[in-house]
Amino acid sequence: PDMSIIEHVWDYLDRRVRTRTPLPRNCTELWEALVEEWGRVEEKYITKLYESMPERIKALLDAKGGHTKY
Repeated sequence: PDMSIIEHVWDYLDRRVRTRTPLPRNCTELWEALVEEWGRVEEKYITKLYESMPERIKALLDAKGGHTKY
C-alpha cells in the first residue's frame, strides 16, 4: 500500500504538467513547469493529505499490512 502522501502530490503535479499546452519539450522546460505547478498547489490540498494520515494508518492496521483504498 502507498501510505506516502508525497506520492499523491507527485501524481497531482504529473497530471497538471501533462495538461499544459504546449507540453514541456526538454528537462529545462519540465523543471520550469514543475516549479510553476508546485507553486499552484493549494495549502488546503496538502493539509487534507496530512490530516488523512491517522485514517491511512488505521486502514493499514485494519488490513494487517495488506491493500487499502490508499
